[in-house]
Amino acid sequence: MIERITIDPDICHGKPCIRGLRYPVETVLEWLGSFNFGKRL
Repeated sequence: MIERITIDPDICHGKPCIRGLRYPVETVLEWLGSFNFGKRL
C-alpha cells in the first residue's frame, strides 16, 4: 500500500495522495471512517 501513496508539492498542496488519482489520503481515511461496519441485529 505504501508504494501507492505519493507526496508531490505540485499535487494536492504536498499532502500524501493516492498515486494516479489525486485523492488525499486524509480524505480517503475520512470516507472509510464514515461507514458503519457494526453488526446488525
